[in-house]
Amino acid sequence: MALLRSGIWVDFEEWPKAGPLPPIRTATKADAKVDWVVYRKLLTEQTTPEQIENLGQSLPFYKRPFVTAYTTSPYLDLTQPLNCKKSAIAHIYRTERKLTREVGAPVLREFNTPEERAEWFEWYVAFQRVQNRISDEQYEILKKWTQDGEKPEWMHLTGLMVNDVPLAMGLFYYSDGVFYYFSSTMSPDPQYRKYGPGKLFVEKLIQQTITRGGRTFDFLQGEHNYKAHWNPTNRVLYQCIYPHSPKGLIALMLFKLKKMLRKDNVLTTPLEAPAQQDPTPAFENIQSGLG
Repeated sequence: MALLRSGIWVDFEEWPKAGPLPPIRTATKADAKVDWVVYRKLLTEQTTPEQIENLGQSLPFYKRPFVTAYTTSPYLDLTQPLNCKKSAIAHIYRTERKLTREVGAPVLREFNTPEERAEWFEWYVAFQRVQNRISDEQYEILKKWTQDGEKPEWMHLTGLMVNDVPLAMGLFYYSDGVFYYFSSTMSPDPQYRKYGPGKLFVEKLIQQTITRGGRTFDFLQGEHNYKAHWNPTNRVLYQCIYPHSPKGLIALMLFKLKKMLRKDNVLTTPLEAPAQQDPTPAFENIQSGLG
């Protein structure tokens, strides 16, 4: 699943055993130029200090990567009591009661049949397009994963519904007791959005995973503050930024200089990582396009 934590998606025919095929670009119009300037990737969680030290040693100096910390959202160990922010969880359940009173009871609904997937995937895409969070290429690969691939059932398409109206929708994986929170989006309709259904959606997904015997809830990529409501402890992964051109090298050098002027720690090995690090990734505009 480390592939899903990088800024680039990789298409594959069989998940999770198959090897990666060529990367799929996910740049939107706002950041398309970044692809030929630098390339950012997250290292796997098993990367050792020695491996980081050896990164790029065989490359010329001007092509060597810059390694820095990248804080991602935590795993939730569902076999243990969750370290939730009590006030936030209480607010979520107050929201559910208010929504039930004023509109109707919110329930999770999974879309499993080919017909349901075809219909409700377009709702998911429509919600993302309103927020300019999905490109045409992303649409094609997600359509393949949810409908046209060999095993579309690996990708769960789920909605938070009230009276058969979607308030929030998401794409998720579940494998070997681990729930992977891949992507979600909310309805742009103000009459539903005012209730803030996103957090309620997450809470219901967590409780459903527990009910089904899941052991782990993995938020995957992203520095979204709301995820700390369920666990304030972040993991630290490391990212490499490779220059792809002279412009990329200049941009990378300026980034290093900015870090030095701010007196931030420039990390070269995991051993130098502080307990908590600025969660904002380098070159913020290099994003996957989905949260």
